[in-house]
Amino acid sequence: MNPLSDKRRYRLSDRLSGTLPAKFEGLLDRRFYPYFDYLLDSQHSPEEQSDFYEVYVNNPEIEEKLRRRVSSPTTHITALTGARGIGKSTTLRYFFGVSTQPKLKSLKEIFPGQTGRGVKTVIVPFYLDTYGVPEGGKLSDAKIRSILTSQIQAAAELIYRTYNVEVSDEELFDFINTHKSQLVTFPELGLKPTPRARIERFRSADVYAYTTELLKFGLHNSDIERVILIVDDIESCSFESQKNIVKGIMRLRDCLKNFGDLPRTYVPDYIFTCRPATFNLLKSHPEVDGYSIGHSINFNKPASIAEVVSRRFDYAKKVLGEGRAPNAMGTLGNVKNLETWREAYRAFEAIINSVASVNEAFIANLCNHDLRRALIDLQGALRNSRWYERETHSQGAFKITEDKYNFSTAGIIRAFVLRENEYYSEEVDTVLPNLFFNHERDEIDLMVLHILKFCFEQTRSKRITAIPLSRISDALKIPYRVEVVKNHFDEVLDYMISTEIVRQEMVKMPGDRTRMRYIIPMNKGFALWRACRSTSVFLEFFRDNTFMFHNSVGTFQKGRTIGTSRLDSEHKFIFTAEFISEVAGSESKIYRFINKYRDMQKYREVFGTRFISRPLLWGFRDSLRRHYGLARYNSDLPTDVKIALSRAERDVSRVKR
Repeated sequence: MNPLSDKRRYRLSDRLSGTLPAKFEGLLDRRFYPYFDYLLDSQHSPEEQSDFYEVYVNNPEIEEKLRRRVSSPTTHITALTGARGIGKSTTLRYFFGVSTQPKLKSLKEIFPGQTGRGVKTVIVPFYLDTYGVPEGGKLSDAKIRSILTSQIQAAAELIYRTYNVEVSDEELFDFINTHKSQLVTFPELGLKPTPRARIERFRSADVYAYTTELLKFGLHNSDIERVILIVDDIESCSFESQKNIVKGIMRLRDCLKNFGDLPRTYVPDYIFTCRPATFNLLKSHPEVDGYSIGHSINFNKPASIAEVVSRRFDYAKKVLGEGRAPNAMGTLGNVKNLETWREAYRAFEAIINSVASVNEAFIANLCNHDLRRALIDLQGALRNSRWYERETHSQGAFKITEDKYNFSTAGIIRAFVLRENEYYSEEVDTVLPNLFFNHERDEIDLMVLHILKFCFEQTRSKRITAIPLSRISDALKIPYRVEVVKNHFDEVLDYMISTEIVRQEMVKMPGDRTRMRYIIPMNKGFALWRACRSTSVFLEFFRDNTFMFHNSVGTFQKGRTIGTSRLDSEHKFIFTAEFISEVAGSESKIYRFINKYRDMQKYREVFGTRFISRPLLWGFRDSLRRHYGLARYNSDLPTDVKIALSRAERDVSRVKR
């Protein structure tokens, strides 16, 4: 009999809180804590190192696309798109520099493998993270113009200084008058104002335009062949400011293109970084769609986590071998026995490669391709290696060898989720959100999954990444009653946003008093849903995040909340089978409602034909077969497990009847 069958349902906001046991550490952490602090620090930015190029991890596909775009003889607007933390800024600054000051380079210097002659290029960076913009803050139009003006002036001064360009008011007036005479036309100055008077009036009336014309004059009198305007980190401000910045640089690029009858001697390019959904919103916005920004270079995945750590290892080994260590390495710089350190290095490198390379696709998706977050979670998993240490690993043995560890999926997942805590409590910040969102009212259980299924279909068939919120809520009325969507949609959506399953973007459209809300599906939700069918371990954690049991198991301390991950394997499988039965029951109710009141064909068009409970059962069967070493999942199972499995199969088979 299942000792925990008497269970009570809790909303996520009403989780029971148990007393956390003393934190425990893995043997890796005891031996290697200085290395963790340096090699896996998410703030360990290569941009802050003198050996930037030695720790940078190449992305050949992205780099080649960027090189071809910049080397093209025609002018372009290019967006580097990708998730937060995926490496857009690192790649951009690797090629074009980390300094905020404009600089002169040749294309051969920017792209060392570039063939042909070296095209002289001026790079004008606009790195918004250096301007102290608060996250999601709004930049005024005056602030944006100030940012643009200061960088344009710095670029002009660089060119004038490098090429010894000199300009008088009369020369500047003649230059401007040939391609845009309205800039220096002021009726209030009378019929025949002098060129100097016009330029002085122009300078005082519009510093931004005046500075831009100075830059153009300098470019015209130099041998510069390419100008690259670079905008990075626009997501540090609100969408309204993002739009205004992108639009402002586009206008600057158009101005740099305009020479009237004079020959233009250079090609102006514009590169900016943003997330895919932001790019889709920008290019379709009425104030921006007149510009040609349809081309993007998309980062589909971050650099290899194992390779990132390996590069840092190599850098650390090199500087220690040379008898030097940067301040950032802290304790590592005080290593006394270099050979002992190298021996530990070899073992630790093998362990990291085993943990990161085997599971790095899952880790990357779980962190929504945010490499910074992935390093934090990898650090937690390595620090708490007790979850995947073999029982033969003696406690005090600092002789670390790879064969002391069992790198199973279950062990790695538990290290990522529970970290230093043996039990769940509201204080444990899990990276695995509960996709099934179990509620006191079971009709709401699968709303999260239906939103994800809707996003699957939208992104797959229509190739969009930003979905209007109204479209999602309207679609949910097909499987759910209108009152259910009306009363609980915001609650479910807030949960999905807080757990980073989806992201919300609020956009103020011209002429509208209200903001239009968009929902952007994230990799985390898709990755977890796909993983559910491959192992029941995920279901155990989803269940633990919803159902809490207490005063029920063994001799554990009274009042402590216990997750199924600390129970014996037989009870884990029983609970997982019961959970699948409940999911199937909720799904059956939804299908009965659709068959009675709605159009099933319309449901399939909107949400696709994917079942929810059926792939969970498939994954559960595979887990049983692997765990018990069976040729078939239903032979020679423990009696209670076999009964729970039969019930789950029966309940899943009833879905859609």
